[in-house]
Amino acid sequence: MRQRVTYLAGYYLYWLVYFIFIKAVFLIYHHNLAGDLSGSLIFGIFRHGLPLDLSFSAYLSLLPFLLVALTPVVPYQRWLPLTLMVYNNLVLFLVTLLCTADLELFNIWGFRMDASPLNYLNTPGEMLVSVGSAPIWLLVLLNIIINLFFSFLYRHQLHPLVKAFPDVRIYWALPLLLITGALILPLRGGLQVVPINQSSAYFSRNHFANQAAINLPWNFFHAVSKWKSREEHPYKYLEPAVADSLVQQLYTDNGAAPKPLLTTTRPNIILIIWESFTAKVAEPLGGLKGVTPRFTQLSKEGLLFERVYASGDRTDKGLVAILSGYPSQPITTIIKSPQKSKKLPQLSTNLAAEGYHTAFYYGGELAFANLRSYLSFGDWQHTTSLEAFSGAELNSKWGAHDGVVAKRMLKDLDTLQQPFFTTLLTLSSHEPFDLPAPARARFPGKAHDEMFNSSHYYTDSVLGEFIDSAKKQAWWDNTLVIIVADHGHTAPGQSLVYEPSKFHIPMLWLGGALEQKGEKWPYTISQTDLAASLLGQLELPADAYPWSKDVFRPGTNAFAPYFFKDGVGLMTDSSYMSWDNVGKLFIEKSEKAGNTEEIVAKGFLQKSFQDYLEK
Repeated sequence: MRQRVTYLAGYYLYWLVYFIFIKAVFLIYHHNLAGDLSGSLIFGIFRHGLPLDLSFSAYLSLLPFLLVALTPVVPYQRWLPLTLMVYNNLVLFLVTLLCTADLELFNIWGFRMDASPLNYLNTPGEMLVSVGSAPIWLLVLLNIIINLFFSFLYRHQLHPLVKAFPDVRIYWALPLLLITGALILPLRGGLQVVPINQSSAYFSRNHFANQAAINLPWNFFHAVSKWKSREEHPYKYLEPAVADSLVQQLYTDNGAAPKPLLTTTRPNIILIIWESFTAKVAEPLGGLKGVTPRFTQLSKEGLLFERVYASGDRTDKGLVAILSGYPSQPITTIIKSPQKSKKLPQLSTNLAAEGYHTAFYYGGELAFANLRSYLSFGDWQHTTSLEAFSGAELNSKWGAHDGVVAKRMLKDLDTLQQPFFTTLLTLSSHEPFDLPAPARARFPGKAHDEMFNSSHYYTDSVLGEFIDSAKKQAWWDNTLVIIVADHGHTAPGQSLVYEPSKFHIPMLWLGGALEQKGEKWPYTISQTDLAASLLGQLELPADAYPWSKDVFRPGTNAFAPYFFKDGVGLMTDSSYMSWDNVGKLFIEKSEKAGNTEEIVAKGFLQKSFQDYLEK
């Protein structure tokens, strides 16, 4: 009996040691962030992460405990040692695969892996391309080392115990079953009414420390188990009437006429949605010098918006925010639910009704993230995507690079009926940041930030050439060009998931139809405000866009909410704050952010998610 208890205790401790080791690996891998932590915070990561480590260790121990508990009543000598070893090695491989994949995904997403990859299972190729810039060989090597070490540890410390189990009387089955049943305590985190959850690992206002404390496989499988319950409302902070009133006040329209910016109310419109274009690489917005020099030059020829914030952090969210003026959701995206997204307005629909020819250009696969179904509801008369290009033109891992697509669109514009509304969604600055063969990296090196910056330099040069050519066309004098990002990015410098710098994006209006050039718009606006603001310049109603405000109307409230994983941020002209729903705490806020901003942020999150549920 003693040998069995020793094995069970050793096996449970085996997994606990594993998860503590993995936590250390996570901190070392992200040493640039961990290096800023104090000793007390690092200790807190292990201390406050322990309950989730204990919990998932219990989950993984359930089957071995149960099998050992049955040994007093069933013959076991031939099958049990091999079965337990195979089980352990298989689980070890799967858990280590998750944990090593999470190391790089955290760099891209800014939060620990959850059920998000399930959103892209229908396009596995594109999903793999997204992580193509990761140091694959380093992760593979790390995976092998961890598997070999812990497999060796099991084989030499625990496996001999199983092989040497002595026969025991049948009545010892009951105590062994009771020991197995005792796993319920660490599994649910104790005897309290509410079982353990992610918030038990949250102990600090430092977001990275909280994320590092989480047990990754616990977080992943918990999210998977809740994936189908995304239709529940987790953000009920206020009475519904109070939340409704708050949002209504934010979008109060005083009836004032918008400031006119255009020479005509029916210009051609070219909307360029730039993949991952963060203000951190736009010099006029305080970003790095030399990454986007053509954008810097063009910003002097148009209207540069200095304080624009993306609504979300993925392309599928950004596209909806821009074209439908609809805010992002922190734990899902409306574009994945066609029965909901078909109820959204789209600028293409409004403009088609006014006689515009509408066209959408993208060099990748529109099946990715359900983009095709969303666009199908928008009265796009012409759609160009991956299948429209020849094999030689498919020079990117995603499909056709931006240079190929921009030339195709420029050629088509000469034949399109005017006025036209064309949208180009770029892709070259998406992971893995590969460049077409003739192009050279502006920033040599394989480091993540260098590749990111080089890809933006390439797209910047493509768009610069496109504008140069467009200026020579007969339709240029009657054309408005809008350049805006689909979302920001953690790179360069690895902004954290909640930081304003991750969501701060450029937006530039230029073209022959823009009356006032070389100016800046200094007020805070949201990416979702583009729809109503553009329609206001065209003297068209924007009633179908209740989440979008015309920023050119005098007296319009200057604010921009943004949404990260299970949290919300709020920017105004004078303050900012970010709220984490898991930890139920402010991660960060400025001195001028007080109770009003808190209530507004929570009310907006509550009301907008309720609107999503009701679609």
